[in-house]
Amino acid sequence: SEDWHNRAISIFRERNSELVIAVPGQFYASSSMIASANTLWRRTHQFRASQCGVILFWFPRAMPPTGFDPSFFELGEWLTAHAYRGARVVVGIERGFQGEHYLRELIYSDFRDVPVANDLETTCRNAMELLERIPLTLP
Repeated sequence: SEDWHNRAISIFRERNSELVIAVPGQFYASSSMIASANTLWRRTHQFRASQCGVILFWFPRAMPPTGFDPSFFELGEWLTAHAYRGARVVVGIERGFQGEHYLRELIYSDFRDVPVANDLETTCRNAMELLERIPLTLP
């Protein structure tokens, strides 16, 4: 997963070197305190991005097995926030991802205005277009 994070950061930096990018790390925590800190960090930065940026979800063909991946829950949460509060969300689903057809059908049927791309570069470009099109205010 770190590989795609680094590729996405490079794509964003090529277009705008002044962006603030928050990227969650993968913590394989044996301690509930570390897991709680990771969850708080993710939620805090996603909330900030929902107010003054874009939340990007990327589902690569081969996701590393981590036991539980919060991305699926978070995608549902932020798609709902998009529908009710206007949170800006973009999604990328690489061809061959195990849940590809389900996710595409869900997003296309209920959230037609959320951009869905097949590759990381287009997903990042969709995020940049949303940032450039919508005047942003800091919280």
